Amino acid sequence: MLQWRKEFCADTIMEDFDFKEYDEVVKYYPHGHHGVDKEGRPVYIERLGGVDSTKLMQVTTMDRFIRYHVKEYERTFSDKFPVCSIAARRQIDQSTTILDVLGVGFKNFNKAARELITRLQKIDGDNYPEVLIS
Repeated sequence: MLQWRKEFCADTIMEDFDFKEYDEVVKYYPHGHHGVDKEGRPVYIERLGGVDSTKLMQVTTMDRFIRYHVKEYERTFSDKFPVCSIAARRQIDQSTTILDVLGVGFKNFNKAARELITRLQKIDGDNYPEVLIS
């Protein structure tokens, strides 16, 4: 994992990577943090039924979106977990993810969407396993 962090520049991604296309991306991949759960963990929601991977790939690239995803993980560690820990008065080191599948159909899972999901899951599982709740 340390080698991956070095190769991916994960330790400096917050300062070095500017995801200027965020406003366009969120139109085609609706997602974001919204409050905390009853345990005080930040809640992250993805509205998968609203994903349009064809349009998403017109406003960004697969690699840029993955870098953005890693940047958001790093931001969660550096910003969200400490704030949630203070508010909960205990260590918060995991988040809750809600995958809203309303409206999901075959149109949502073209080749680009499958590749993106596969790559994101691999990065998350290989490099951020402590955040995933099983």
